Amino acid sequence: MQVDKILLPQWILPVRPKGQVLENHGIAIKDGKIQALFPIGELDQFEAKDIEKLPNQLVMPGLVNAHSHASMNLLRGAGPDLSTLDWLNKVIWPAEAKLVSPEFVYQGALLGAAEMLFSGITTCHDMYFFAADAIKGLRDVGMRVVEGGFVIKYPTNEHKNEDECLASIYQLREQFKDDQLTSINVAPHAPYSVTPESLKKAMEVAEELDTTYQIHLAETQQEVKDAQRDFGCTPVRHLKNLGCLNKRTIGVHCVVLTDEDIEDLAKAGASTVHCPISNMRLGCGISPVRKLLEAGVNVALGTDGAASACRLSILDEMRLAGLLAKGISQDPSVLPCADLIDMATINGAKALGLEKKIGSIENGKEADLIAFELKSVETLPVLDIFSTVVYNIDRKCLSRIWVRGFGVVEKQRGVLQIPHRESILLNSDVVSWQNRVYEILQGGYP
Repeated sequence: MQVDKILLPQWILPVRPKGQVLENHGIAIKDGKIQALFPIGELDQFEAKDIEKLPNQLVMPGLVNAHSHASMNLLRGAGPDLSTLDWLNKVIWPAEAKLVSPEFVYQGALLGAAEMLFSGITTCHDMYFFAADAIKGLRDVGMRVVEGGFVIKYPTNEHKNEDECLASIYQLREQFKDDQLTSINVAPHAPYSVTPESLKKAMEVAEELDTTYQIHLAETQQEVKDAQRDFGCTPVRHLKNLGCLNKRTIGVHCVVLTDEDIEDLAKAGASTVHCPISNMRLGCGISPVRKLLEAGVNVALGTDGAASACRLSILDEMRLAGLLAKGISQDPSVLPCADLIDMATINGAKALGLEKKIGSIENGKEADLIAFELKSVETLPVLDIFSTVVYNIDRKCLSRIWVRGFGVVEKQRGVLQIPHRESILLNSDVVSWQNRVYEILQGGYP
C-alpha cells in the first residue's frame, strides 16, 4: 500500500479504545489522514515516501484546547489578585476598549498560537473580537481553529450592537468556508452580557449553520446571585428556559452548579469546559467535574486566555484538574489518568463537533498528532504511560507536531521550532504591542 508517511514511535496512545497503549506499532498517513495503525511486523505491506523512526517517543492525538482567547496573550497576567468582576470591569474591558484592533488581535493570536503549539495543542476554540484577524493569526502559525462568532450586548471597537455581531457570523462562515482547518461556531459571551432575545437568536444561528454554541456559564457565585435576581433562576436554567440548552451548547467554566443544573446539562446532552487554572487564579472556585462526569456530561479542558491563566497549556490544566479532584474529594481514584487524557483530546473534539475528525488515532481520522520524548530525568523510568502523560510530561518533552499530516513543529538542536512559519513569528510586532499595553495598564489597577 502506498502512503505518504509512516511514524514508528516506541509507544502509541490512541485514546480509542480507551486505556490502550501500543508498542511495536506504526502509523501510516496518506492525504493528511490516518490510513492504518499496524503492528511493526506488517511494515513491509506499506511503501512510504517518508519513514520517521521515533525511539523513546510517544505519539498521541494532538491536544484540544476547548476554550481560549488567544489574542489576550498581549494582556498576559494583567490585573493580578482581583475578583473576576473587578478584573473584567476595572482592568480587562477598559484596556480592550483602548487597545483592541485588527492588528492587536492578529499579533496576539500569533503569540497565542505559537504558545499553544509548543505545549502540544493542535486545535483550539477561540472567542474574541475581530474574529477573522484572530483566525489569520492562528492559521498563519499552523493550528486547527474553531473560531467563535462573538456576541455581546455592549458596543465594542468592532460592532455597535448584538444584531451586528450575529450578522457577522454569516460573513465569517462564508469567508472561511474553503479552509479545511477552520470551523466557525456561535459564541455569545455570557447570560449576563447578552440579552435573552439575542441568546435565542444566537442558538437559531447555530442551528441554521449546524454548529455549536459556546458560552461562559456559571463562572462565579456573584453571577449566579445576579441571575437569580434578574431571571429568577440559575444561569443554566435561564439557558434552558430560553431553549438554548441542548447538544450544541458548550458551557465554559460551570463552577457554581446546583444538582438540578447538572441534571439539566446531562439531559440536554450539553458539554462543559473545565478551566481550572483561570478559575483558581480569579478565585472563582472549582467546577464539580466528578459530578458532571458521573451524570454523563461530556467535560473538556480549556486554558481560557493568558490574561487570566497566564499561560496556555492543556498539559498544565490536565495535571491540575486531576490533583484538584483527588485532593478535594480525598479520593485518589477520582478522575483517573485515562479520563483526564480523554478530557484533553476526544472530549474536547466532541464538544466542538469534531469527534469524527480528530481526538483519537483511528483509521480515517485526520492526522493531528504529537510526539513526546520520554528520556529525560523528569520522565524516567516510564512505568505507566497514562500517569507519565498526566503528571510528568511538560512542554520540554515535546518533539514533533503534525496537523493534518503536515509537520508543524519539530525540535532542532534541542529547541522547538515552527520551521515553515518562523519568518512570520520573527517579523511579528509583539514587542511594540507589549510596550503599548504596558503604558496603558501602568497605574490602571485599582
